[in-house]
Amino acid sequence: MAILMLLADHYGGSSQPGYAGWVDIQTAQLGNRRVGSVDYTVTKSIDALSGTFYRKLNEGSMFRYVLVCFTDGATFTRTFRLDSVLVAALRIDGSQDNGMETVMFNAASLTEE
Repeated sequence: MAILMLLADHYGGSSQPGYAGWVDIQTAQLGNRRVGSVDYTVTKSIDALSGTFYRKLNEGSMFRYVLVCFTDGATFTRTFRLDSVLVAALRIDGSQDNGMETVMFNAASLTEE
């Protein structure tokens, strides 16, 4: 099973056939849910979008939405949509060539589609 992420207005480099523009994710975890706020954390390889996450964190600017989808390769088995999404924290481990980054999002809402 693969986990993929789609960021509003940003193009990722997924290696999964048929998912151009998506981002490959190694792990995804739902965190705290509060009234009007939800945390969601993903771990992924460092890639061309890493600078975007860093910039969003420092500027405090939002993604309009983020989709996190679990797929068996042919169809999505579960899809989560986060709206009005801030990058709340960013951790990078390793080097740029083989490093991983953990991105914690804080969203106004999360729905399962």
